[in-house]
Amino acid sequence: MSASYERQSRHQATRRRFFFKLILYIFAALFLLVAAILFYVTQPVWRSKAERKTRVDPGRLEAYVRMLAESLSPRSESHTENLDAAAAYIRQEFENTRRQIRRRSWTTTGWRRSWKAYMRQSLSWGCK
Repeated sequence: MSASYERQSRHQATRRRFFFKLILYIFAALFLLVAAILFYVTQPVWRSKAERKTRVDPGRLEAYVRMLAESLSPRSESHTENLDAAAAYIRQEFENTRRQIRRRSWTTTGWRRSWKAYMRQSLSWGCK
């Protein structure tokens, strides 16, 4: 009886090790799958040709910032001419990209010094 008990005990221990390894392999595979998905989603590994050609020009970026921050400021309800000039500048820069531009305009009112009406614009930039 003791030999059969030992055999049964060894068999149960072997089964426990097998299931433990199986669960360990399943968790490792799930971890690797989640890591691969996160890598694929967050890293720009496979980019289109257009994305590879696109580079940021620091000089152009500085020119945009200087134009909006220095030349066309202040922009507020008391300086509507600067608001209009900034809107025209941004619209022109969007149009220079030769992509489809959708323009929406609406009117709002100021509340500080007067109840003048101001035109606001929204530009949507999409593919042709």
